[in-house]
Amino acid sequence: MKRRDFLKLLGLSSTAALTASCIEGYHWLGTKSKNLISLVDDKDYIPGVAYYQTTTCMECPAHCGVKVKLIDGTPLKLEGNPQHPLSQGALCIRGQASLSRLHHPKRLQRPLRRQGEEFIEISWKDAYKLITTSIQEAKQQQKKNLFLSRYTTGTLCQLINLFCKTFQIERRPDFEVYCHTPLRKANQILFGKQEIPHFHIEKSDFLLTIGADILETFLQPMAFSKQFAQAKTNQPHWHWTHIEPHSSLTGMRASKRLRLQPKSEVYLLAYLLHDLQKSYKHKLNPNQFAPAISRKQAAQITQIPEEELQLLSQQLANAKSPLLITGGISTEHDLGLEVALLSSLLQWALGMTENTIDFSQSFLYTVPNYFEDGKDSFVGNLEDIRELSQLLAQKKVGVLFLCQTNPTPYLPNDFSFNANLSYASLKVGMSDFLDETMQLCDLVLPTSHYLESIGDTQSNRHLRNFLKPILPPKYQTKTVGDILLGIMQHAPELGGARFSKTYQAYLKTTHPFKKHEFETGFQQLSNQSTKLTLNLKELPKFLQPKEWEKYQQPSPTLIIPPSLRHFDGRSRMIPLLHEIPDPLTSVSWDKWISISYKDAQKQHIQNGDEILLKVGDLTLKLPAVIQAGLPSGVLLYHHRQDLASQLKPLQKSGSINSYIQNVNFQKTSKTLPLSILSGSMDQTNRHILPPTLSQPANSKHNGKQPNHKNTQHHTASKEQHHNLYPPHTHKEYRWAMAIDLDLCNGCSACVAACYIENNIPVVGKKEHLLGREMSWIRIEPYLPDNTTLDHDVHFVPMLCQQCDNAPCESVCPVYATMHSSDGLNQQVYNRCVGTRYCSNNCPYKVRRFNWFDWEGWPARPLGNTFNPQVFVRSRGIMEKCTFCVHRIRTARDKAKDQGRKIQDGEITPACAESCPTNAITFGNILDKQSKVYRLAHSSHSHRIFEELGVQPSIYYLAKG
Repeated sequence: MKRRDFLKLLGLSSTAALTASCIEGYHWLGTKSKNLISLVDDKDYIPGVAYYQTTTCMECPAHCGVKVKLIDGTPLKLEGNPQHPLSQGALCIRGQASLSRLHHPKRLQRPLRRQGEEFIEISWKDAYKLITTSIQEAKQQQKKNLFLSRYTTGTLCQLINLFCKTFQIERRPDFEVYCHTPLRKANQILFGKQEIPHFHIEKSDFLLTIGADILETFLQPMAFSKQFAQAKTNQPHWHWTHIEPHSSLTGMRASKRLRLQPKSEVYLLAYLLHDLQKSYKHKLNPNQFAPAISRKQAAQITQIPEEELQLLSQQLANAKSPLLITGGISTEHDLGLEVALLSSLLQWALGMTENTIDFSQSFLYTVPNYFEDGKDSFVGNLEDIRELSQLLAQKKVGVLFLCQTNPTPYLPNDFSFNANLSYASLKVGMSDFLDETMQLCDLVLPTSHYLESIGDTQSNRHLRNFLKPILPPKYQTKTVGDILLGIMQHAPELGGARFSKTYQAYLKTTHPFKKHEFETGFQQLSNQSTKLTLNLKELPKFLQPKEWEKYQQPSPTLIIPPSLRHFDGRSRMIPLLHEIPDPLTSVSWDKWISISYKDAQKQHIQNGDEILLKVGDLTLKLPAVIQAGLPSGVLLYHHRQDLASQLKPLQKSGSINSYIQNVNFQKTSKTLPLSILSGSMDQTNRHILPPTLSQPANSKHNGKQPNHKNTQHHTASKEQHHNLYPPHTHKEYRWAMAIDLDLCNGCSACVAACYIENNIPVVGKKEHLLGREMSWIRIEPYLPDNTTLDHDVHFVPMLCQQCDNAPCESVCPVYATMHSSDGLNQQVYNRCVGTRYCSNNCPYKVRRFNWFDWEGWPARPLGNTFNPQVFVRSRGIMEKCTFCVHRIRTARDKAKDQGRKIQDGEITPACAESCPTNAITFGNILDKQSKVYRLAHSSHSHRIFEELGVQPSIYYLAKG
């Protein structure tokens, strides 16, 4: 470079830097900052040091409280808000991955208007003008203007009603795929409350769940996970029985899982209602509404053994604080409303509504008095969408607003919703992605990510959550509140000056809040006790036992449950959620159909065999996966949108139908590539599970925990091993981890947290098929010894064991793998030459090799999520779990500055921080007062492959 060119470049860069420093930052809620877009004052900001802000996750209707980790104004990681009364610091796999929505390359950036078959960008001013003009034209033509939204609460719900009233727009019931209509309708019939109560698992001593996947997608799974952990930890004799017609993660984690015939829950509940009459806390005559079902009849219909039914009844009768939760897949069939009604009656009769069930903290799927005429705003069902489609077919709809909702892929063919949409004069969509419904709109308005938004939500009656603008909008996007206010301000006939200019101003004026409440992320509202009055007048109309029999024809049944990774499908555009395998099958990046072990044996089906599935006039070709614990005659498929065209809504509740009976499927001659990441669920006598879990469960222990006092570890684990190398000495610290397999539910939140924290690349299906996955921690499902896939599985989080006598260290020719003074098995990246000897010598198979250079991948803007505290590894080197060594160093520096040692609990790796059940404990095992020391030296402690003499630092615990 010439000297003259160098001076020019130097002057230009200096001028640019000075100019940037003179630009004032954004003003958020009265806080001014320079060069830093955040809610932090300049005096609290240190460049390169992480700080945290609270907000609310909006990836699903649970609305968990979260804290956002930021460095230099860039959000890098989401974690649960430990102060939040529901989530209590937990965040699920979908919440962890929702950060990538912010930087997703397919995210909408500007308003789009349809021009022929394509969309063109327009300005916000032109978009507002088009909307207001179209509304007036529709009024002149005497057409209706309609507004359809997703589940909406809080101030935004009130603003939508104001917007609709201002323009004389009819607001339709909110649309959610999983709207829990049978549960709400049952409580409306019996108690006059169209609500779903709050369940206190932590107060129960016996829990019975029927169909409700409380640890996966049902209502608020993070709150239930925390309650489960509290009950399991604080009550030694606490017991949980889960009954389901399929195989789920929730069922695998229960103390006992019972399988029942699909759609037979009514007979089970009818039997329990009659058998438990002596234990009723309230007077109730079950003969008035349910036939007397004997134990033998119930066993014959449900396929649950008689002794199990008797034990179940005894457990409910003997429990001081029993709790029954019914919902999910068990209420999404033709008898779903009857199941919900009988369940509510049993809850009332046994006194649960006065102890473990609380209507004063109910879930707000119905928002009271949010309409000006006093009516409630509520979440509708498929019948409401059918009615909307019929209105469209009459060609009397002018402007149709579709606000952050995507009903199109979930509707039956006979709705003709897609075709009828064309009859609306103008279809206005509001979304962050161009999904199936948005592609049919005439105008698409881009909405901001929740980290760019301000607002509030109220998913529970007693709790108000706040959304904070952690950073300014990345693109030309707006919040829904700002969009609605903008439309009103651009309507000349309304006099826009009388409306708030911003949604932030509207929020502060309409629903004031205190500063400390906004900073903590939530506001606890006054909680008035609710008295229930049972009303049985309407019950005979809905309980007609004669109709039950026609649904009890055993046949191949296809069940479509919600997905742990994608929920109802709204999260399927996030690559990380495809990269992380399904914990029950270990399948990633694929659509598959799950089949039971017995059915696979009968039809000679193996993993990957192509299955031809015929449902009505729809034909699908899918790879088969043999799923552990799945009952015979049941098939599972998690992608509802592929089958929704053939699923008619339930007649009695109008809710979604998740069952297809008499399904026709057959094996073809083809085998499809399937990315199954687990080698085998069979332990093959390797003693991977602790001895208490390796034994098949004994169902005849009368509901008590089996006695494992005499169970001994295999003798090889207790042998003394001779070593040619001198032992390592650790002066102050020796980092170790304890993982409680009794609490681990396999939810994979730790896997997602590790990916995001440590800049682990998402490599895709092609690399997975080649065995090149890059995850540092994986969830391995294992069967007990001497069992088949017809049995339940246990989950084992597998990561680098940080061995004290690590076999990977001795084979590295360049000393890239070395032992640190505090017991970590370190990987020096700039020494590694990629021989992969260490990977070959690792018995746990937890090391990963970089086949590509990821530093420039993924392409911006997804690369903005990289954590600057963790080095991005280059091609040709090995990597693995580091116990989040950057967090260890941060805590060490802080302790050094304060002249003290690192305290117990001061360091929390990403996996442990995200765990909703607190199954992972990290600490210094040299400290005999530490929690990890106590757990590691308990009688239930177990180290995998301890007989090899590698001395792993991870201890697995299980009482069985």
